[in-house]
Amino acid sequence: MRIDKLLLVLLLVCMFAQSASAQSGQPGEFGVFADPTGTQLTLDVIPFAPMLIYVVAFEPPEGIAQYRFALDSLLATGASILGVELPEGAVNAETDPGHFDVTVEPCVDDEIIVLARLNVIFLSAPPNDTAIYAVGLSDEAGPESIDCGGNAAELVPVPLCTERYPDGALILNATHWVCPVGNGTFGSLKAAYEID
Repeated sequence: MRIDKLLLVLLLVCMFAQSASAQSGQPGEFGVFADPTGTQLTLDVIPFAPMLIYVVAFEPPEGIAQYRFALDSLLATGASILGVELPEGAVNAETDPGHFDVTVEPCVDDEIIVLARLNVIFLSAPPNDTAIYAVGLSDEAGPESIDCGGNAAELVPVPLCTERYPDGALILNATHWVCPVGNGTFGSLKAAYEID
């Protein structure tokens, strides 16, 4: 085999072997991830092993002083939340597990903000392709925030390149490729041509 063909084969193998990861979301977007930088869109669940799940916001234009959302899809899997870490100075007014009505003092204005770090345990493996995503605290509103200037804004989920999963979702035990829209990765090109 010629060296140029060998290099091409190695390049293709490396591209298919990469994990499902996203580049950072666009300013004003947020989502549920398996890492604090918002790059891992999938998580392979190991029952009875504590795992970390992160809700991450990317460059909120005017910062975040308050935010509200629920992770009902996480609770629906039967997972138990062992602990939650919020930004420094944050207070959660919600007492229900997986529900967040958080006020942050002082206002947070970073490029990447971890809104919640959840230490969870799954007592059994959830079904393949289970989506964990944020919803609003009420049926009338989606996830929302209040910026440092006191203005209300809806939290916009990171759009994914497939309609198979909800935008802004972390996919548990993924069997299909997951990528954000238009990030220029091989995954987004693959999804654009509907290649599984």
